[in-house]
Amino acid sequence: MTSYFSLNLRFKLLFSILFFYFSAIVQSQEITIDKFNEEVKKACLVCNNSIIESKTNGFKDFHSAHEFFEKGKIDSTYIYATKLIEDKTFNEQHINFILYVLKGRVLTEKALYDAAEENLQQAILIGEKIKNPYVAIVYTILGKIYIEQKEFNKAVKILEDWKKSYKNKNSENSRINVHNLGVSYLHLQKFDKAEINLKESFVLSEQAKDTLGLARSCLDLANLYYVQYKDAIALSYFEKGLAFAEKTTNLPLLQNAYLNLAIVEENNKNYEKSLNYRKNFEKIKDSIWNKDQVWKLAEKDKEITVAVKDKEIKTLELTSELQKERLQTAQLKNIIYASIAVSFLILIILSFFSNLKIGKKNSIISTQKDELVELVETNDRLFSIITHDLKSPIGLLKNKLMSAIEILKPVNNEKEKATQLILESFQLSKRTHLLIDNTLHWVIGNKQELLFSKEKLHVESIINMVHFDYIFQLEEKEIKFKNKVDSSVFVEADLNSLKILFRNILDNAIKFSHPKSEMHVSSNCKENTCTIHWKDQGIGFDQNAKNEHSSKVNQTNKDVSGNIGTGLGLRLCKVLAKKNEGSFDIKSIKGKGTIVSVTLNKYKTT
Repeated sequence: MTSYFSLNLRFKLLFSILFFYFSAIVQSQEITIDKFNEEVKKACLVCNNSIIESKTNGFKDFHSAHEFFEKGKIDSTYIYATKLIEDKTFNEQHINFILYVLKGRVLTEKALYDAAEENLQQAILIGEKIKNPYVAIVYTILGKIYIEQKEFNKAVKILEDWKKSYKNKNSENSRINVHNLGVSYLHLQKFDKAEINLKESFVLSEQAKDTLGLARSCLDLANLYYVQYKDAIALSYFEKGLAFAEKTTNLPLLQNAYLNLAIVEENNKNYEKSLNYRKNFEKIKDSIWNKDQVWKLAEKDKEITVAVKDKEIKTLELTSELQKERLQTAQLKNIIYASIAVSFLILIILSFFSNLKIGKKNSIISTQKDELVELVETNDRLFSIITHDLKSPIGLLKNKLMSAIEILKPVNNEKEKATQLILESFQLSKRTHLLIDNTLHWVIGNKQELLFSKEKLHVESIINMVHFDYIFQLEEKEIKFKNKVDSSVFVEADLNSLKILFRNILDNAIKFSHPKSEMHVSSNCKENTCTIHWKDQGIGFDQNAKNEHSSKVNQTNKDVSGNIGTGLGLRLCKVLAKKNEGSFDIKSIKGKGTIVSVTLNKYKTT
């Protein structure tokens, strides 16, 4: 009877083999994907210098999508691919197949597996319909996603679907898919089906003269038999796997083959053979370790060189940003002073005419007086708030930059500390910039000089752009952000004002949220309107207090760090929502969180 210790060793061996198998799959995929990229370039009229005038814009965007992907700029790839798919730019199914594959690969790299699965499934539907030879790549990527998530039942289903419909099994991806299918069945302990597919993988690798594939197939078959206690057959395949592995340059695979045989022979009490295998394992292990160390040293040297250059560039960028902030501050002061002067001038003129007609229009004079007093108080309060809020961060910027200058003197070598101080100053300047931007739009809006240009806007993409601007603050507080807005939602609004509105909501949510909490954005559309809900798990506030003291609640609420806001951002949000013919609403529970809802008009196609 087999002991528990022996059984445990068998399963350890299983997972040891599977680990090296998965790392090998990724390398194999890259070979075939390079061929797919060549096919993409063949379909691109820009790359072939044969662009047709009527299709210029669409094919330029298509060229940008695949070019950004090759350069690793996956966010730009996602924007262009989504735009082309949503607008139904192309009637060619071959082009749409490529776009869905690109979008699915971007989402896979971002580990957004649910969205990636949806786009890859759409690519499979198109690819099967037009019988595209590269549809096997999509099956391979989907299978890899499921296996990495340990969803072996899903992996079996998608790969079995591929096996039924796809005839060409001579490609690299076909061998990978058959092998993945066998490994998935092995994880599910369906040994008969695992054996069929792993043997088929062996045959395909043999036909293609793929020594590396033969080694993996033998080792996985050996593992299959070994966990079923068919030790004699297992040992034969372990030895074949070693023989093939010795003909490759894949040191991790060879190391694993030696380790497997060392464990098997030790269980069979063939200690001399086990010791020899163990020695070979240790030699390869040392070789891999030495190779890794050399690579790490080279990478470290490269990182240091790049870091020095980056610091020089960042210093120049921060200096430029500081100059821009100073210029904007000066412009803002001029606007504030002009607004106050105009307000007082209006007050004097209106007061003069009111005095002439005081006998006949007492009620009108009283009303005008109240309005003027409120206007003066608003401008005074605004000037006071801005003066106070700008004085503190700008003063802090001055101190931090002065400290950085002192540290950067030749006597002192603490350049890293100086860089950190400058980076902190930059983050502080971004906060100040948001306050200045809000105030500028508030003042111009009150003077009715703010120009709005409504257009068709894709809400999901705008939220993604705003989220990108706040990734640093979200990561700093370890807040999980989820964009659940329906990708089909389009609204009719002004782009700049909508981005300002969303930035203020997200900035406020971060300030009032606890570290390691979650926030998400969702959508709810009706026939003519769409409502965007921003929900956080922050400190919230008393809803009754908001209703009773709506003018003071924003100035008395403290964020999680104990700081008190001006409330200007919230008032600006209400103004911008109204100017876009929408509405702005807040619902909050103290200690539970807040939901901010922005309702906008749905874009109507003519």
